[in-house]
Order: sequence, then structure tokens, then C-alpha cells
Amino acid sequence: MSSSTRMFTIVVASGSSQRFGSNKLFQTVGDETVLERSVRIALLSSDGVVVVTDPQSFTDEGVHAVVAGGATRSQSVKKGLAAVPQDVDIIAVHDAARPGATKELYDRGRTLIEEGQVAAIPAIAVSDTIKKVDSPRQGNEKVAETLDRSELRAVQTPQVFNAHVLREAHAGDAEDTDDAALVEKLGHVVTLFEGSLSNVKVTTPRDLETLRRSLESKTSLHPRIGTGYDIHPFGTDSSKKLILGGVAIDYIGLEGHSDSDALAHALTDALLSAIGAPDLGTLFPASDPVHKDASSMEFLAKAVIRVHNEGYMLGNASAIVNAEQPKLAPYIDDMKKTLGEVLTPLSSSDTLVSITAKHAEGIGEIGQGHAIAVYATVLLIPVAH
Repeated sequence: MSSSTRMFTIVVASGSSQRFGSNKLFQTVGDETVLERSVRIALLSSDGVVVVTDPQSFTDEGVHAVVAGGATRSQSVKKGLAAVPQDVDIIAVHDAARPGATKELYDRGRTLIEEGQVAAIPAIAVSDTIKKVDSPRQGNEKVAETLDRSELRAVQTPQVFNAHVLREAHAGDAEDTDDAALVEKLGHVVTLFEGSLSNVKVTTPRDLETLRRSLESKTSLHPRIGTGYDIHPFGTDSSKKLILGGVAIDYIGLEGHSDSDALAHALTDALLSAIGAPDLGTLFPASDPVHKDASSMEFLAKAVIRVHNEGYMLGNASAIVNAEQPKLAPYIDDMKKTLGEVLTPLSSSDTLVSITAKHAEGIGEIGQGHAIAVYATVLLIPVAH
């Protein structure tokens, strides 16, 4: 994680599954169970994960802890909180029965908390007309009121909180159907962010089939190839050092709005082009002052998330760096290591990253030492979700 804050996720997996008819968390989605998928996405999205379930029925060496749940959902979350280190800044709570959650959802909530909100939860607009009834669940219900659906939202998880506020909400014995409601009772503002239609809660066998079809549509994808290109002239600011592949080189830097890492830029565009996404300049325009002197590895990391959410992993990445000066051979291993760390969410043991340094043999601006150009190509492989 590039953020200086730490976020843990509590995956709540201690429900009874009464409406499903059997333990829904051990039903399969692709080659994973519902629980395994929810935990995998939480691990990808967090600095640590606590799973609240029967420790005898679930083990995963990657999680921080597995703890037994309580008699109610709120009690289960409280038990999970006890296993989260006290120095964690942000805590997300996620229902394991929502295996369709993505890293992008986690990141949206985390960003809002880092920006100063105390609670951020995903929600989607309600499309059906909603009626409030008298004497619910007693048969022959009668409409008491038709609610204005423009004011209604269906909320999801992961719900993300300032850690201190969430601990405060669970300090007593208060109960509610979600953690945001407990935070509301303390008088705090709960901020909504856009949820996902595929983040359905598995409550019935029909829900599971709907989820499977949604995910299968993503796994019927084909391999994709993307290409990226970037060129920058050398600058005149002697205090700005050359950055390539996230590695600082003792040479004058390239001209540009961000740190002008041409290698990271080309690789970012290659990833984005492979999934048909807007290019680097569109997503992170130089006209936006927030990108002034920004690390280009942040742009690359965001492209990695987009690729992951589209259902792909990285087969290999190849880059050619065309530069007359400086000599890049001593830095290539460090570049591959730094880029590899950012590419980790897309990588497997078979993923290869290649960087080749070339010279322009005195031809043109590059050959005369006035600029650096980079060509990058990536192969994306669909992965079972």
C-alpha cells in the first residue's frame, strides 16, 4: 500500500444461512468458495484481514486472525475488532456473503476516510417503488405509505470507518443491522459512495446463481494486448532528478507536470489500452494541479486496479527505453523490482517483466540526447473470478 495509513478489514462470516438452506459461504463461485473469494479480495484491498467465523472451518495463512463470532452480527463485529491492532487507522467491515465486492469499492471508501470522513459506505439507487406497510409479516399487509425512492438507497459492504469511531460505536452493547447505523446513533455523518450492482448479497440460491452468471460473463474473456508510448524532453531544472520505473537516477530530470517517469507512463498506457480505458492524459490530466510533481507510480497503481477489476492478470510486460544518456544498464534490475511491486495485484509466479535499454545512434532528438522515449507492451490474461 502506498498510503501512510493502515487499513484492516473484518470479514464477517458467522451467519446462520437459514434462508439459503445450507451454509452459503461454502458454496462455490468459480474455483473458490464464497468465503474464500471475499477474503481474497479483502486481502488484496487491505493491510490486514480478520475473519470472523468458526476457526475450525476456515484457515488462511494470509489473514491476521480468525476468531469465532458472537450471537448477533454486532457481537461478531465486536469480536473481530478485538483482534485488529490498536494502531490501525481505518477499519472496513465486509459481509462474506457479498463475494462480488471489488478492490475499487474498498479504495473508494478508504480514500474518503483518508480525506477526513469518519464513515463511508457503498450504496446504489433504488429502482423499484417502495411501499411502507402496516403490521409487517402478519399477512394481508396494507400499504401505509409510498416512499419517495429518490431519497432511498440500498447499502452494501465493505463499509469503511475511522478506526476510533468504529471502536466507539461498538464500545457498548448496541445492536443494529449494520455498523453504519451504530455510527449514526453516535451523531456522526455517514457518507455514501457509489456501490456496484454486481456486489449482490447471497441470501438465497437464486442470488448465488445470479452472481455466478455475472462472474462467468467476466471469465469468458479473451487475452488482450496493450501498447503504450511516452516521450519527454530533458528539463532545465537541475534540482529535478531523472525518474524511470520508479527509480531515481543521478541525472537531470525530464520535463513534465508529474515526476515525468516516461517508463511508468508508457506501461500505464499499455495497461489502460488493453482494457479499452481512457489514456493516462485523460485520467490524470496535466491541467489538474493535484498531479503536480506526483509520483507516476500512483498512476500505474490505479491502472493496475482497473485491470484487476476487469478480470485480468498480467502475463508479461515488455518495455524498450530509448535513451542516449544516461547509461541505464545499472538501474534495470531496480526498475524491474520497483515496477514488480506495483504490479503485484496482477502478477503470478509466471509473470515476466522485461526492460530493454536502446540507443538512437545519434539520430534525432533522442540520439542527440535531448529526450527519452519508451515503448511498452503488455499481455493480459483473463483470470477466474
